[in-house]
Amino acid sequence: MNETDQAFKEIEHLQEIISRHESHVFALRGWMLTVVGALLAAYYTNNIVIDVIYMRWGLPLVSVIFLLIEMQHNNLVEVIATRVLILEQNIYKARKEGLLNWYDGPKIAECCRAGARRFLPVHRMTFILNLPFYIATVLIILVISFTMPQKITEPVASGSISIESIEK
Repeated sequence: MNETDQAFKEIEHLQEIISRHESHVFALRGWMLTVVGALLAAYYTNNIVIDVIYMRWGLPLVSVIFLLIEMQHNNLVEVIATRVLILEQNIYKARKEGLLNWYDGPKIAECCRAGARRFLPVHRMTFILNLPFYIATVLIILVISFTMPQKITEPVASGSISIESIEK
């Protein structure tokens, strides 16, 4: 197997890792929405006893925790995407200039380790692509949290509203 084939094999493995982590990110977003929705539903159906202040601060906190976990997956994807870019540039240069012994890999474990160790995102592709989602999610949850209507404390039978509950 020549160097170009080895590089393409590494790129295939890296793309598989990217796909796997993109599906993790999608699942995390779904879980975040599920947890926030469940907390709101439990709060308004009186299934949990919690003060409105805790809900107002807890919902944004939950969303930020999920977004930080998601950011870790995106950091890994970013490091791997950078390695793919380097490999593609090296392949192009080797083909153009007829270079030998240019392949410096495989570096799959090294990339994964570097991505897992990075805490803060680098302002590159994945961060730029996900930033609007992060901003929109946090803003929506903040708006929901701080404009939450007062919940009804006494249960109303079978979904009908009585005159007494309206007068209160």
